[in-house]
This record gives sequence, structure tokens and C-alpha cells, in this order.
Amino acid sequence: MTRVAAGCFALLGIWLPLAAWAQPAAHVTAPSAAPDSNAAHGEVMPPPDPALIFQDYLKTAQDGDPQAQGRVGDMYGRGDGVEQNWAQARIWDERAAEAGMAAAQANLGQIYELGQGIDIDYPTAKVWYERAADQGHAGALYSLGVMYDKGEGVSADAAKAAEYYHQAADRGDPDAQYALGLMYARGDGVARNDEMATSWLYRAAQQGLDNAQYELGTRYLNGRGAQQNDAAAFNWFTLAAQQGDTDAELELARMYDAGHGVVRDPLRAYAWAFLAASGGDKAAQDYIVAVQATLNPAQKAGAINMADTLIATPVAK
Repeated sequence: MTRVAAGCFALLGIWLPLAAWAQPAAHVTAPSAAPDSNAAHGEVMPPPDPALIFQDYLKTAQDGDPQAQGRVGDMYGRGDGVEQNWAQARIWDERAAEAGMAAAQANLGQIYELGQGIDIDYPTAKVWYERAADQGHAGALYSLGVMYDKGEGVSADAAKAAEYYHQAADRGDPDAQYALGLMYARGDGVARNDEMATSWLYRAAQQGLDNAQYELGTRYLNGRGAQQNDAAAFNWFTLAAQQGDTDAELELARMYDAGHGVVRDPLRAYAWAFLAASGGDKAAQDYIVAVQATLNPAQKAGAINMADTLIATPVAK
């Protein structure tokens, strides 16, 4: 069911609970390779077969290569080229991790932290994260920050969480940059500093993190840690909204409805609010109920038809 199709039930007063369209996976699937082409002959080569790639890595892994072992564990974890199997992922990640592969150590820490095919074991997760972190692995540093931030298997310690986030953020991890930005915004584990908060959120937003893009938009909208700038707020809200961030979608609806930072457009406002409401945003659902009486049936139909095109339309930063 598409977002727009699901939302049509909402307009009839039947709000359906919708699952999130994109749940973050523990092992993130890399984009499929685009078909290659032979410019000289005009031939288009098919993308490589993941199953064949897996078999190649498996053979090399069985010969004892730690990099291949880590790759096999990763592919088992993601179900890439082979049926997902967390037990096998753990076996191969352990072999690579024991050989000193930081990425495998971080993956193994995540398996134990999240209980992927095994009972949650925070102490063991921490051990593997620390081994990877000692090698400067940004993801492991971020994960250690999360453990101290949430008190997972350790005493909650905001200052220590901020320290790990900072190390990961300095290495370019967008999740850590976002988390660190929020800590500076709240004065949690660090001295409150709105300018530093905006700076770290900006770095994460530039890497495409929708949460950071939304937060950055609110800071430009309200002039918090940055000079007030409606156009910049609108731009960042749009980038986040196009990724399905319902908070950003509702902010765009309000900006279009009020003509705030953009030419007033009630239909586009309704379309963005419709998307947010279809995504389960309660405030957007209330907004839809409040404004739909101001539009005639043809206008509402046009706004609904517009909705899916909005999230597919690229907007330059």
C-alpha cells in the first residue's frame, strides 16, 4: 500500500495504523550496482549476482582470509546473496573479529547489543565495541556512546556518552554528529552551546540524515544557534520531508499554508500535511481535519495526487 493510498482511508475518517516504511537494519544493505555498459559496443552488462559474490567470498573465507570472513558475516547478517542467518553471521564475524578486523568487531558488538539471533548481552557487546573503537572505528565509538547515553549494561553517563559521540563525530559518523548536536542543544553531558549544536547538526544534515535536517530546519526557523532564515529552514525541511520525516512534512504544510518563507499554496500545504498524516503524525491528522473543509473535493483530490510527487522531487541544498 502506498502512502497516498493508505492516506485515502484517512480522509474517510478511517485512520489506519501504518508501520514505518523503512526500518533501519543492523547490517545496512549496500545499493545494488548499476548495470555497466560497454561504450565501444553499446552493450549493457547485467549487475553482478549477489549469490555468486557471496560464494566467492565464502571460498576465500574458508581459506582463512579475515577480510573475506568479515564480508561473509556481513552478507549473512543482511541476507545479501544468501538467506539471512544470524547464527552464521556471528560465527564468521567472530573469526574475523578475533583476527583483528575492526568492522567485524563492531558488527559482532551490534549482534550482542541488539540480540540478533542471540540473547542480548551488553557486557559482551561492550567488549567488542571497545576493541573496534581502539582501532578508531567510528560506528563502534558511536555505539559505545549510545550505551553510556542509555545506560545499556553500564551506568548512564552523559559526559562519557558525549566523549564517545565526539570521537565518532570527528571521524564523520552522521548519527554521532546528530547525537552530539542534540547534547549541545540540551546541555546534556556538555556545556550548552547553541552554535556548536547547529554546527554538528549541519554536518549530519549534509550527509543526508533526515532527523538532523529537520532539527536544523527548526533552528533556522527560530533563529536558534543560527541567524533566522526562513529560506534555509524551508530548504532543510524539504530535504527531510522527501525522506518521509513526518515532522518536516507538517512544518512544510504550515509554511505553505501561512505563506511563511514561501509563496502561499493551500493545495501544496494540504498535500504535505496529507503525507504527514498518512505517516501517523497526530498533529498532522488534526491539521487535516481542521483545514479540509476549506477545500472543495476537486482541490483535495488534486492535493492527494500531488502528494507522492512531492517526496520524489529532488531539491538542491
